[in-house]
Amino acid sequence: MSKVKLDRIVADSENSPQRIDRILIVPAHKDDHVPSSRTACNYQVVESCLRTLGFDVSYVAKGSYVLVQRIEQIEEQLAQRTGSGTMGIVSFSFGTTELLSALYRHAQAHKQHGVAALLAVTPIVDIDPPHIQRIGAKDHVFEGYQGPRSPGEFKEIIGVLRGTYGIPVMNVAAQFDHIARLETVLTAFGVDYTKVIPNAHHSLRHPDHRADLVQHIREYFQTFSR
Repeated sequence: MSKVKLDRIVADSENSPQRIDRILIVPAHKDDHVPSSRTACNYQVVESCLRTLGFDVSYVAKGSYVLVQRIEQIEEQLAQRTGSGTMGIVSFSFGTTELLSALYRHAQAHKQHGVAALLAVTPIVDIDPPHIQRIGAKDHVFEGYQGPRSPGEFKEIIGVLRGTYGIPVMNVAAQFDHIARLETVLTAFGVDYTKVIPNAHHSLRHPDHRADLVQHIREYFQTFSR
């Protein structure tokens, strides 16, 4: 999908949110295990920031990572919490990005529960070999890592989120040295990404990084707050 096509779709889209009232945080875990302490810390930081900005924040119920079951669980919570205004969804995983993309298509097709838009999802949070293999990046995209799928598949998913649905993309990079790679990839794919948050996963051990994360989140979501 070319940048010109992306721009046209975004310009024509009625799905891009002007105001968000409620935000649903979707855990990016494939099972029912308790998140690691640093991941839990990041969720707490995000929740605290969003509540301070006046959002109604809730979490999706834990459960099976099977796509259909997860969609049903998310829709159930959306049905309970959506009303006037728009529901945004925040997550922390590329795998969950695919899940939320499927959820959004499903909800739009069935016109269920008043799901109006997704606000922000994170296509990548950890850049490690298993994660890279899962998204299908190759050596010329992420040095030293190979995956069985093509970078075009990554481009297609991000293109759907950013272009077809007008979803702002917030990227959370685990370490500073990953930021340049993310920028290179997303720019090459014609994605108009909004924010790169460095060192999100180090917030528990490094108070300075935690403060930076808080500031980035505030700046990113301020536009959509009441």
